[in-house]
Amino acid sequence: MINSVRLLNWRSHSDTNLTFHSGTNLLVGIMGSGKSSVLEGMSFALYGTFPALERRKLKMDNLIRLNES
Repeated sequence: MINSVRLLNWRSHSDTNLTFHSGTNLLVGIMGSGKSSVLEGMSFALYGTFPALERRKLKMDNLIRLNES
């Protein structure tokens, strides 16, 4: 089970920490707030890729926040 996730300069997240609890966890937010980016970041950390990257909809250069290392 994944207990926590930290996204550092990943897409729209400058430094986001998420803690998950047993049972159902929800990601809720307005459109463009970064919900999908959380799932893509988790997929990238576990498997080294995610669907938009495989379909070449995104490039690796687009994954790191603009003007960040």
